Amino acid sequence: MEASLIKNKYEISYLLKEESALATLEALLRQYGVEVSNRGAVAEMRLAYPIKKQQQAWFGYVQCEAAADAIEKIMESLKLNPAILRAMVITPPATGVREERPRQKKFNPELKTEPISNEASEVSRPKSFSGTLSNEALKEQLAALEGDAKKL
Repeated sequence: MEASLIKNKYEISYLLKEESALATLEALLRQYGVEVSNRGAVAEMRLAYPIKKQQQAWFGYVQCEAAADAIEKIMESLKLNPAILRAMVITPPATGVREERPRQKKFNPELKTEPISNEASEVSRPKSFSGTLSNEALKEQLAALEGDAKKL
């Protein structure tokens, strides 16, 4: 089957400079064989920021079916038309049977677990550790450790 014969569902949203530009848009859709299934009401709105030096625009949308190559040509024509400030084409999400995903296990507060022992997290100290060492005793222990390290 040819790609031009396969029609997909699209939604075309647009911002028009003037309400009269709607006739131009509809003529363009008819020219490319677009089948319109639903039209949103065209309403004037204040823009959050100027687009092509315009503070206000007419917003609307059209839900339709068209060939993919026709949509590309329509978008090119819309970009070149000065009466159309912005246009966007989206494909609506597929509706139908949703694939079930395996669910993640939820937290079970009744599940008994053993607490972590504090013994493993404590630092082991030598049994002969008295608390503080004088500088001389510390130097002797360091020298003994250095001697042990050299033997390895």
